[in-house]
Amino acid sequence: MKTKAKENDFNLFKYIKPNLVLIILYIISLIFGLLCNFFIIILSADALALFTENLLYEALSLFFYILLLGIVEELFDLLSGKIYNVLLKRISFNIRCDITDRTFSINSKAFGENSAGVFVLRICESADSVISRLSTIVICIASLLSSSLVILYIMFLNPAIGGYLLLVIAIVAVIERIRITQFRKNNTKRKMVKDKVASHVNELIRSEKDIKSLNLEDTLKETSNELYDEYRNIQYKANMNSWVLSAFKNIILAIFIFGLIWLSIYITGHWGLAISSFMFIVMNYGRLYMLVYDTGNILESFTDMKIEVKRIKELFDETIFPVEKFGKVNNINLDKFGIEFKNVSFSYGKTAQLSNPHILEKENQDVKQNKNKVVLKNINLEIKSGETVAIVGKSGSGKSTILSLIPKLYECDNGEVLLGGVNVKKLSKECLRKNVALVNQFPYIFNCSIRENLLFANKNATEKDLWQALKDASLDEFVKTLDKKMDTVVGENGIKLSGGEKQRLAIARVFLKRDCPIILFDESTSSLDNFSQEAVKQSVEKLQENKTVVIVAHRLSTIKNVDKIFYLENGQIVDSGTFNELYKKNKTFKKLFEIENI
Repeated sequence: MKTKAKENDFNLFKYIKPNLVLIILYIISLIFGLLCNFFIIILSADALALFTENLLYEALSLFFYILLLGIVEELFDLLSGKIYNVLLKRISFNIRCDITDRTFSINSKAFGENSAGVFVLRICESADSVISRLSTIVICIASLLSSSLVILYIMFLNPAIGGYLLLVIAIVAVIERIRITQFRKNNTKRKMVKDKVASHVNELIRSEKDIKSLNLEDTLKETSNELYDEYRNIQYKANMNSWVLSAFKNIILAIFIFGLIWLSIYITGHWGLAISSFMFIVMNYGRLYMLVYDTGNILESFTDMKIEVKRIKELFDETIFPVEKFGKVNNINLDKFGIEFKNVSFSYGKTAQLSNPHILEKENQDVKQNKNKVVLKNINLEIKSGETVAIVGKSGSGKSTILSLIPKLYECDNGEVLLGGVNVKKLSKECLRKNVALVNQFPYIFNCSIRENLLFANKNATEKDLWQALKDASLDEFVKTLDKKMDTVVGENGIKLSGGEKQRLAIARVFLKRDCPIILFDESTSSLDNFSQEAVKQSVEKLQENKTVVIVAHRLSTIKNVDKIFYLENGQIVDSGTFNELYKKNKTFKKLFEIENI
């Protein structure tokens, strides 16, 4: 039994419907242009026949009408081209915007378990590809109608020749059907591998410095070549299958067209076919090619469009890409209640498993092996409103995962995460995100100016607010040394900034969210030098007034003055207390601190 389509499912007709009038005008302009071409062909045949009979004046008159029809045809072509570009701009823009919005709504767990290429190509290419293929289908249908009209006219001129053409079309159609079946199979594989290539290239570009510093060029060149070779082989196989069948089809067509010309000459000589009719048939034998080509192009374009629509639909399928779900609670009492974890467990598993098991077979096997990897086990903790607490532990102990569960970037498998006494799953998106700000260990800096990066956090911030935020993050002196000050463009992911400067810019963004009561720092001072770290620590202490602050700390010396520390091992809280209490009673904690200070 079919289930009713969800409202957020991707439906191509939703984008076509508002533009139906333009689409109809587009089709009409194509049809009228093709009709002009059809009559040009008929008049050209008649004019040539008159010319052979030495009726030059009458032939010249027909050529004048042919000229007028040619001008009208070009005007209709110009109109259809204009409408197509308007439709492309409107529909592909709306599709791309909706895909981007949908991508934002997909939960962080799904993002972490899929390569960037899965999203990039769907946003950048799929929208234009769908509209381009749809336009190709419309154009080919109009051309197909025109060619069919020519074939029907030939049948009217001579039923025997018309019947011969129908036989040719039926034979070639069988070959074309085989070609399209192979195309569909190969193109699906090709697009899947293309996702992997796009992700790999994205990683190469973004990790350029690490590749050079670690002398990984040769290693990654080999890896790249293997991936490119995989894509090349699939592309080669797809193209060769198509070309071989197309060549075979064209040879068959060439043989039958020779037969068509021979048959036309024979009928003209023995059965008295009119010279104008003979000229029309000879001039339009190429229509047979067009008829077959347009039919194949329609099927190929429809197949490719179907694949692209399916790829877009996958983003809207919650069984493949789960989305963030929010409740309806808009207000919470953070003065009375803080943050609480009750028996919280969390594990990473493969959220999205895309189509084509051949390509993803190994990946899916790896996923099954790691699917039940538990990161957090029965976590219980309470952070009172206004407290500053720290979460420490060795790498991989689950510290950052705890922070991600608070703003519901991840959802726990079992237990509850409470914010202001309310389960975060019941909070609205606006309520949750306005009350919690997170500074990541490796923050993303947008490819725009420092000013624009800051204004993302608070678009109403004044110039004074911006400079104060930079000062609080110990970044103001650096910005003042730049030629364009805050209007300096920092490059993709802040490539023109050092690691410490990127972290301080991210911290400055948080300072602009002064109305946010809960601030989470995920090792956000790990790239700072001692002077900057001390300055930022003092700024964080200023920020702590009337706020709840949770710090995942790499340097234990930065959390000496927090109210409480939770110590994690293997996804479990094994100890808690103040810095001095843990230093006295927890040998591992003491050892970590001493090693750091040595």
